[in-house]
Amino acid sequence: MKRLWTFIGLMGLVVWVGQAQSIITSTSSMFRSSANRAGVYDSPAITSQPSLLWQYKLPRPSRTTPTVAEGLAIVGSENATLSAVNVDTGELVWQFQAVGTIVSTSAIQDKRVYFGDGDGTVHALDVTNGVPLWSFATGNIIYSSPALDADALYIGSNDGFLYKLSLDTGELIWKTEVGGQVWSSPALSENLVVVGSRGRNIVAFDTLTGEKVWEVATEGDVDATPTIVENVVYIGARDNIMRAIALDTGELVWERDFGVQIYASAAVVEGSVYVYDFDGLLYALNAESGETVWTFAMGGPAYSSPVVAENVVYAITEKGGLLHALNRETGEPLWSLVTGKEGDWRAGNPVLVDGVLFVSSDTEGLMAFR
Repeated sequence: MKRLWTFIGLMGLVVWVGQAQSIITSTSSMFRSSANRAGVYDSPAITSQPSLLWQYKLPRPSRTTPTVAEGLAIVGSENATLSAVNVDTGELVWQFQAVGTIVSTSAIQDKRVYFGDGDGTVHALDVTNGVPLWSFATGNIIYSSPALDADALYIGSNDGFLYKLSLDTGELIWKTEVGGQVWSSPALSENLVVVGSRGRNIVAFDTLTGEKVWEVATEGDVDATPTIVENVVYIGARDNIMRAIALDTGELVWERDFGVQIYASAAVVEGSVYVYDFDGLLYALNAESGETVWTFAMGGPAYSSPVVAENVVYAITEKGGLLHALNRETGEPLWSLVTGKEGDWRAGNPVLVDGVLFVSSDTEGLMAFR
C-alpha cells in the first residue's frame, strides 16, 4: 500500500505518493528539447493515428510543456502546483505546491528539476521526490523557462533581467538587464545566451560575464523563444517578422513578414525552419534564404510551437487542442487528433520520447499517446 508523506520547507509543500519505475529510457529534459531550443526530438515518429495510453487530470489549466526524465512526466499548473506522474501509468508520484502560478516549463539535470513561478521565485527540487533543495527570488513573475549548461541555469523574469544561477546552490552568478519583461526563454550556444523581450528587442549576452554582445530592435514584443542552429538565431516577433540573425555578430541574414503576429518558436532541422503565425498558418522555410517551401493551414489560432521527430512535424492549435502530424518534407497531413475541449487555450508544446507523445491540455490535463 502506498504511503502519503508531507514535507514543508523552502517555499513549498511536497506530497509524495510513490516511486516511479519506467521502461522509457530516453529523456526530454528541457523546454524545446535542448538548450539551443531546436524543437527536435530524438524519438521514433508517430506516423499513424495514435491511441491514448493514459490521462492525468491536472488541478487547474496548464500552460507548460511536459518534461520527461527519470521515469517521470512533469508539468506545472496555474494553481501553482508542479505534478510528477509515472510515464507508464499516469499515476501521481509527487506534487510540489509553489506560491505563484507555474507557467515556466521545468528543466531536469542530475536528478534535479528547475523552474520558475508567478511569485518570481526560481526553484530547485529533488526530481525523485519533489523535496525542495534551494530557491532564488527575482523581482517579478517568471514565465521564462530555464536553459541549463553543465554548471548554471539561465532564466528571464518580468523584472526585465536575465539571470545566471549556480545549479548546485542557486547562488547568483550574474544578472543583466534585457530591456523589458522577459516572457521569452533563453537559448544557449557555447559562448552566448540569446533571449527576446517585451522591450521590443532580441539580445545576445556573453555567458561568462553577462555583458551584451549585440542587440536587434523589433517593432513588436518578442515572446517567442530563440532557436540557435549552425551559428544562426531564428526567432519571430509580434511585429509579424520572422528573422534569421547571425549568432556571432547580430547581423540580419534574412527576414520574412508573415503579416500576422508570431508567438510561436521555430523548430529547425536539416536546413528547414518550421514555425507558424498566430492565425495558425504553418510555414516550412528554407533555413538559408527564408523562402517558403510549403504552408499548411492548421484550422485555428496558435500560441504553441511546432516540434519535429524524424520526418514528422507536430503542431497544435487553440481549436480544441487540434494536433496535426505532417510529413515535414512535403507538408502532407498524416493524421490529426483533438486533445481538448473547444476554446482550449494551448501554450504547451507536444513532446516525443521513445515513441510516446506527451501533451498537456488546459481542459484535459496531461495525456500520453502511442
